[in-house]
Amino acid sequence: MNPSPRLLLAIATSMVLGAGCYGDKVLSGTGGASDGGAAHGGAPFDGGGGFGAIGGGGPNPDGGGGGISPPTVCEVSPDGTPCEGPHACESYGCSEGVCKDLGPNEDLFVVRDPTEGDCSAIVCNGGLDPVVGPQPNDVPQADECHVGSCQNDVPSLVAADPGTLCSGGVCDGSQCVECLTAADCTLGQVCLSGMCGNCINDASCEGNARGDGCGGSSCRCHVGSECAQSPAGRRCNGSACGCIQSADCAGADWGSQCTFTTCGCSNANHCVDSSLGEACVSGRCGCNTNADCPPATTCDLLGHVCLL
Repeated sequence: MNPSPRLLLAIATSMVLGAGCYGDKVLSGTGGASDGGAAHGGAPFDGGGGFGAIGGGGPNPDGGGGGISPPTVCEVSPDGTPCEGPHACESYGCSEGVCKDLGPNEDLFVVRDPTEGDCSAIVCNGGLDPVVGPQPNDVPQADECHVGSCQNDVPSLVAADPGTLCSGGVCDGSQCVECLTAADCTLGQVCLSGMCGNCINDASCEGNARGDGCGGSSCRCHVGSECAQSPAGRRCNGSACGCIQSADCAGADWGSQCTFTTCGCSNANHCVDSSLGEACVSGRCGCNTNADCPPATTCDLLGHVCLL
């Protein structure tokens, strides 16, 4: 049986109205026939709409409405694939519902870093695709007395400044030690080979705050002459160097002010001639930064004194 001209006209009209958009491409949706198309419409006499932006309804008064437009190309696909492009050094994203090239990534943009700490990575350098290039932030891992560094794409380990704090005391330039000077130790102890300990003779007490003499197991003074290098003062007060007046503090590195029985400071003016530093730190001359130290010395951050 041949279809009537009226039926053919209805089918053609619904096909045109059922056309939909998919990104920048036009997809043709098929409208429902008057008696319900089996392929794209509903069951007979339901008049299901076509799959398109606006599917045509069947001419039957009980026919279905138009179909729903498919997702645009910029929506995340069911497997989670984002909007991407062919070049790793170009940025891609959605613009007006279309996945577009948004322009180049910045120079040294890291695409990936196969090996940590080698001062290099796969980076963008102005082209569409990445190359192996220097990565100054990809420094090698260092211990507490070294600092990782990159010279272009060459990794190296640089010794930390002497006096840098570490878990066991201070860094001596390559390793962590208990002390660099007697100032890092308990008063009266000496610093021998990076370790605080008892004095072994008068020579081991040279420059010690308590005095240049070794008495028993700790440094001390017996007479004023053993206080000539003491930072605490030039007078021997019983068994320890100190002061009873400001005159006893002339040249004393802790400061030019006599405070109780030892020399010290209440401001930086009392530290002008101190070799330990030109800052007043907790009542004694010392340093907080290298700027507080004389030339050719650095600040020991544990003892807050300047060292050669």
